[in-house]
Amino acid sequence: QAATLMLQYDGETHEYTGSTFGLLVNNKEIKTSVEPLIFNEYALVPIREVFEAVGATVKYLDLSQQIFIEYNNIFLRLKIGSNIAYVDADEYEIPGGVTPMLIGVEGSDAKTMVPVRFVSESLGFLVDFDEESGTIIVEDPEFNKKVTLISYNCSVYDDLTVTMELKTDKELSGVSKPVYTDSNVLYFDVPNAIHNLN
Repeated sequence: QAATLMLQYDGETHEYTGSTFGLLVNNKEIKTSVEPLIFNEYALVPIREVFEAVGATVKYLDLSQQIFIEYNNIFLRLKIGSNIAYVDADEYEIPGGVTPMLIGVEGSDAKTMVPVRFVSESLGFLVDFDEESGTIIVEDPEFNKKVTLISYNCSVYDDLTVTMELKTDKELSGVSKPVYTDSNVLYFDVPNAIHNLN
């Protein structure tokens, strides 16, 4: 949707009259104080909200203004204001001359914003855009293969009988046999599972 925002970056306040977009990361809607924006025809998104949501580790060094992202043994290094990025030891130029930026909506804290397609694809994530809803979609390609644990119920009937009921978003397979440890812990493994309990 079109928006008029007063944004603070490069030490000044700027009027932004471009579009803002929704954000969906692994099928979860992400809300942030600075919505995805367009600069030089490229979408910028807040780095922590997006890439920590897909399981990446994000670090920002304030003194050097360097950004480090690690995911699945891929290391990405960026710098505020620079269109040169490093994926592992290889140097790349970010397309379109777009650079990571510190951007804040007037009156709120600045967010580290990065070009979504370049960063996502460098780390092996999928990027799409839903024109109807105006939503940028970022997804781990393994996400749809995973089983989401929605809820559970554990019942103890006596000293020998324990019943565990799991509610998941897809059929379970490959669940290990329960193991009872010397520490009185009963456990089993659900392969390729993620936790979604409140």
